[in-house]
Amino acid sequence: MKNEFDRLSAVQPLIKSLYEASKETLGFNPDAKIVILTNEENSNNPLGKTAYYDPGSHKIGLYTQGRHVKDIMRSLSHELVHHSQNCRGDFNEGLATVEGYAQEDGHLREMEREAYETGNLIFRDWEDNYKRNDSSKLFTDTSIMGEKLMEDKETKLREVIRGLVKEMLITVKENIDDDEATTQEEEAEAAETASQSDQPLETGVGIGDEERNESTFFPKTHDIREKARHQTHEALMKRWGYTKKND
Repeated sequence: MKNEFDRLSAVQPLIKSLYEASKETLGFNPDAKIVILTNEENSNNPLGKTAYYDPGSHKIGLYTQGRHVKDIMRSLSHELVHHSQNCRGDFNEGLATVEGYAQEDGHLREMEREAYETGNLIFRDWEDNYKRNDSSKLFTDTSIMGEKLMEDKETKLREVIRGLVKEMLITVKENIDDDEATTQEEEAEAAETASQSDQPLETGVGIGDEERNESTFFPKTHDIREKARHQTHEALMKRWGYTKKND
């Protein structure tokens, strides 16, 4: 319920603007009372209620849950025509605009036709004028342009991720360079040792009993890339707070 009120409060300037445009066109007096109605069962009904007008209390009830704001405002425009009809005395018996009323009475049916026709025209004229004269507000009001804010957040998130990846790639490159430098030193040391040995080295066999790589005389399990991947994983987990807990 609270989230629904917050959602509509965010677009209250639009609703107020439409109300004032309708009042100027229709010239009704006194003002109508507008109430927001939420009903889970009604919102799940594909043919549920959208709005009603009570001429006795000058109250417009808007069912808003699960509806697009533009659709809600179109209903408001329709019901404001009914309010105008009531102010000029067309609702003589004070009958509320409940289900079936437009099929029971020719006079009320004509009033309904006027509400559809005039309400839609007022809404269309208001929308076109608003977009033409005040369209900048639609792009500066953060409550209305939620999608734009989401796009901005996604853009910033992508920039952060790019920065992290670039930083980690640099770290990995430094680690690989260090490993390659260590590998060259160990290769030089192994070569020097081999040159001083009285026994020739057999293919695939290194110094002592440890199995060596044929070309570098290093253990076959000595994988620089695997080590770099492991270091990258550990750095990312640490940066993002996923550290191993001690048993």
